[in-house]
Amino acid sequence: MHQAPAVSNRKRASRQARKAPFRRKIGTRTISVQNLSQAPYAAAVVQHGPDGRERIRKCRTMREAIALAETWCADAENHGLTVAQSLTGAELALVAELKAELTAAGQTLVDAVAQIRDRLARSHRKLTVVEAAAEVIAEKESRGMSERYRATAKNQFKRITGEFGGRDVADVAAKELRQWIDRQPVTNATKNGLRTYALLLWNHAAATGATSSNPAAELARWKVVDAEDVAIFTVAEARALLDHAPAEIAPALAIGLFAGLRSEELHKLDWRRIHPGEIEVTAATAKSSRRRFVEVTENLAEWLAPYRQKSGPLIPNRGRFRRLWRETREAAGITDRRDNAMRHSFASYYYALTDDAAKVSAALGHRDTALVFRHYRSAVRKAGAEAYFNLRPPSATASNILPITSATA
Repeated sequence: MHQAPAVSNRKRASRQARKAPFRRKIGTRTISVQNLSQAPYAAAVVQHGPDGRERIRKCRTMREAIALAETWCADAENHGLTVAQSLTGAELALVAELKAELTAAGQTLVDAVAQIRDRLARSHRKLTVVEAAAEVIAEKESRGMSERYRATAKNQFKRITGEFGGRDVADVAAKELRQWIDRQPVTNATKNGLRTYALLLWNHAAATGATSSNPAAELARWKVVDAEDVAIFTVAEARALLDHAPAEIAPALAIGLFAGLRSEELHKLDWRRIHPGEIEVTAATAKSSRRRFVEVTENLAEWLAPYRQKSGPLIPNRGRFRRLWRETREAAGITDRRDNAMRHSFASYYYALTDDAAKVSAALGHRDTALVFRHYRSAVRKAGAEAYFNLRPPSATASNILPITSATA
């Protein structure tokens, strides 16, 4: 009965011995005196800050330690007062406002300062957006970037640098990048393309030490629903294009409309690769760098027959082709711009005709059927597809028109 109080008293004495004789919090710092059983020292003064222990001083006596702790507290208070006095009223109000916003977000001023310091430490290399774009292009060219890829990259970077060109890459935030892309009068698919090239640009900037983050990586992809973003030609428009096409570009238009080759593939195609029943797209020509064969449908064979050559480029002059293609669209009454509309038309009508996503994907040179399902499924009806692939040259007669099923079997 008489032992319990003694034990309790010993525990209380032990806790009191361990309790810091001195402890005071100054702003974000805590200064304390701790008992120390390490001869010849009796105590230690410790200062803790936001990132942990900042400094420690051992003292021979407790009185010496407490006196030193008081000095450190006075220094910390004077430093805070000096900093506060150096700020204007507007700056103090801004600090208070920022503190309130950070508190609502579950953060502190210390967190914000730490993030800024980290960014400054990482962003030692000054690089503008336009400089970063030029460096990416130069790097890709050194690795053998194709002409088509270079032209696309330059065009996309031109859009980005038109808005952010003179800005430092480290100063562009995800929110303003998102708002800018949202404002562009383009389809969601094209917005996703802008996001892709923004990712490429800021990844390069981060890899070269110009920024610590990639704002484009924080952007979610824009939703593309089925075929809403695919621009195609109607059967009547395709007929008008072929009827108004000069002989110089007629074969290329026919292949674009009825075989779906990419624009760059058309420009690189040679007549030696156009065989009686198929077109060979070489690995050097294909965007995917994979060789493939595309079927020559019956109506396409009829459009090509008057122009067939043993060899030579399908499109001898790019500049002249672009001009004639523009004039042909105008003559056909098509005034709006539809990017890749020939390829999209082929894929949409071919899918409706065959109901075979794998076959369409193979013809397009896609790795899988995802894009076919996303863009071309339900874009047109089968009746329209049959009419599309029965478009024939004016000289074709009923006797030489084969059923469309034989052309796609």
